[in-house]
Amino acid sequence: LTPLHIAAKNGNYEFAEYLINKGAKVSSKDNEGRTCLHYAALCNNISLTELMIYQGADIEARDTTGQTPLLLAIGRGHTSVFKILVELGADITATDFDGRHCIHYIIEQNDISTIQAVLEVSLLRLA
Repeated sequence: LTPLHIAAKNGNYEFAEYLINKGAKVSSKDNEGRTCLHYAALCNNISLTELMIYQGADIEARDTTGQTPLLLAIGRGHTSVFKILVELGADITATDFDGRHCIHYIIEQNDISTIQAVLEVSLLRLA
């Protein structure tokens, strides 16, 4: 892990911003193929997620299992980060390398608020 990965993993916005200003690359991947954006999504940090995207992180980056930051967020029930990722252009139809997409992750969550959030975002996309 790079220092920026660690900052993102711990949700440390200020340190992540400092590292980026010093030249840290938001596109760097760890040994699982995860970028700092993956970790920002995993820790459910909206500000950090936005920072990574505004600094050029690939919103569709896939880890070694094919999971995008969006799939990781929804798989953990992080609906606020999920919504931000979709608003900023993440593909809601993305699938991992096993062919699973958002609906599979939602079913695994078995959480009504997660289902509502995804339906809300999906309906807005159709409007």
